[in-house]
Amino acid sequence: AVNALAETRGHEHGVRMELDVAGAEALGERAQAALYQIVREALEGAIRRGPPSTFAVSVTHQDPDRLVVAIRDDAPGERRRRSIEVLEERARTLGGSLAVAHDEAGTTMTLDLPGYATSE
Repeated sequence: AVNALAETRGHEHGVRMELDVAGAEALGERAQAALYQIVREALEGAIRRGPPSTFAVSVTHQDPDRLVVAIRDDAPGERRRRSIEVLEERARTLGGSLAVAHDEAGTTMTLDLPGYATSE
């Protein structure tokens, strides 16, 4: 689902998509749905601000008890606080946390999920 979303929206807005989301296939249905919504909202926010030339998502298992999702874009401007709060709330519903960093190169969001949340 994330691949299809990225391909469609990336093509529509001329955004190069860099996806490494194979690690998400092992997630439970609830976690996959929440991850899709987080990526979708992050992508839409980047498009509203930019659009970015590049949008990247990687899903990695740090160990059996931790999954990390990194979402990066190089769109100009900072994200609106409200859009970040929505993403943080989605992360909390999975028992995880979301960190957001912004610099001159763009925005990086790091979603950290405990292993138990990913199997639901």
